[in-house]
Amino acid sequence: MADHGVALRYDVPSSARVVNKLLGGKDNYDIDGVVAATVSKRFVVALREARRFLLRAVNVLSTEHGVHQYVDLGCGMPLPSGRG
Repeated sequence: MADHGVALRYDVPSSARVVNKLLGGKDNYDIDGVVAATVSKRFVVALREARRFLLRAVNVLSTEHGVHQYVDLGCGMPLPSGRG
């Protein structure tokens, strides 16, 4: 693999990893947990509801409208099934 001169920073939080932590994922670092601990519980509820809406929308599109191909523009950090 090519070295592009970019070092990973484990001491700087990432919004994608913080959201992963808040939704119960495992792909995050300690610094992300520190930031996640400061987030309002209402924000966590909003994140979970947004994810539930996404899953319902995809289900309706595929079962009722025959849409079977999607482009996922997310951060690429999967969550375990049933989380979020």
